[in-house]
Amino acid sequence: MANVNHRDVRDVEELLSKVGKIIEKYDNRARETGESFNIFEIMQKEYDEVIVCRVLAALLDPKGQHGQGGAYLETFLRDCLGEEFSKDAIENVKVFTEKNIDSGRRIDLVVEVDDRFIPIEVKIEAQALDRQCYDYCMYARKKDKKAKIVYLTLFGDMPPKNSKRGLKEDDIVLISFGKHILEWLEKCLDMTDKIAKNPVCEILRQFILAIKKITNQMEDKPMNEITELLRNSEQNMRHAKCVFGAYENCRKEIIKEFFDAFHKKFRKVMPDLEKKETNYSYYKNAPSKITIDYFIGFLNPKEQNGFLAFCLCQDNNDDLIVGFYWIKDGKQMGTCDKIYENSQTKWFFKYTHISFNDENINLKKDDDNYFKLFDSDLFDEIVDSAVEQAQAMLANADELIKRLTN
Repeated sequence: MANVNHRDVRDVEELLSKVGKIIEKYDNRARETGESFNIFEIMQKEYDEVIVCRVLAALLDPKGQHGQGGAYLETFLRDCLGEEFSKDAIENVKVFTEKNIDSGRRIDLVVEVDDRFIPIEVKIEAQALDRQCYDYCMYARKKDKKAKIVYLTLFGDMPPKNSKRGLKEDDIVLISFGKHILEWLEKCLDMTDKIAKNPVCEILRQFILAIKKITNQMEDKPMNEITELLRNSEQNMRHAKCVFGAYENCRKEIIKEFFDAFHKKFRKVMPDLEKKETNYSYYKNAPSKITIDYFIGFLNPKEQNGFLAFCLCQDNNDDLIVGFYWIKDGKQMGTCDKIYENSQTKWFFKYTHISFNDENINLKKDDDNYFKLFDSDLFDEIVDSAVEQAQAMLANADELIKRLTN
């Protein structure tokens, strides 16, 4: 990294101040407007096909409580499916969710309009089952000879071969959440009286945001503005690179500081516990993961060929965990008595995640608990909480040794 002089430091401070003001501006706006409050996200239902289908059905139903009659349905049929019907036909439409068919399966959504039977299969995360699209289409054609299967996915994907079986491309109508449903919902929002129907508009807005999230179309306005700020000058980009390098150094230092503080406090409450070793996993010659091992006791004190160990480390997702593993004849033993030689991975048979305020502590994902480590008061609270949880875990040590020696 290039040397940084006092003037550069002042410029970097000014740049960080501007970035901070941008973030603060959008945080304040979110608090004032409540725009970050989304019922789908709160309940973690953005990817729930059953819930999403129910919301779609409620909007499509001309007799639904949205009070817009057939306006939403008419727009959906015309713009998403390329179908047009008379006003009378629209007003008498029947909309079903989880429609039972002959094979015992259920079609996610069905729209019956005039003599038409329109089956809609919705796939967000799940995969289409064997013969699923074929069976649905054949069932629909018993009621409507012109029936096609409407296949709704995040990005308009074709169903797999085993699902469509003998269906031709003309038998399948592909629509997507990312384009068709999103555009339809935005049209529904535009046509709705935003004063008289404010609750309906709010549901539409939140549904739009949920779909943008699951189709990776969320606009990051703060990041866009920060990007524009950095691109304004060569000097800003140079300073941004400098800040990025310092950020990575801070990450490595705070992880080491946390482990050191944990060990110091842990030894005070567990003075008889023998520290076995501290391991550093290196990436580009800098510590990225730290493991502290503690010796618990021999499984057979006479032979001393096996012992129980206790460990504080990061798992594969960088969540902080404490747990037990055991060594026998110099080899780590796993949960199924498998032997892993020369492996740096700990194979735990009992472990727990370390959390703070009911959230796992992750040292790499830049979540709230990670940033709290840079607050000196909260740092101590998090370390104390981790030590308490480790103590609670250690209360099982004697029982585990007995289990292993039986």
